[in-house]
Amino acid sequence: MFLNFEITTQKKIQKFFNWYKKHENQDIQDIPDTADKKLESRKKVASWRRIARAIERNDFWMIGLSFSKTKTDTKFLYNLKEKYKNIIEKKTQMIKL
Repeated sequence: MFLNFEITTQKKIQKFFNWYKKHENQDIQDIPDTADKKLESRKKVASWRRIARAIERNDFWMIGLSFSKTKTDTKFLYNLKEKYKNIIEKKTQMIKL
């Protein structure tokens, strides 16, 4: 199941690269490590920092890369919660004690 998450994340990052290639004529090699923070926060420019932040924040939806929630992602997240519901409930009970 986690493999699906990794594949979904990789696909979204690849779509991010492809969009910038098509619309901004910017190859992967041309993407800067950092860009103006104001432009990055407005999602107006690609940078490796944006990609890294999305990954390190466990941005499941990849909102930091201008993606939104999809039905497939929502269903995947719901299935994950259902699969690991017992573990989550046990940890919650332990915290309350």
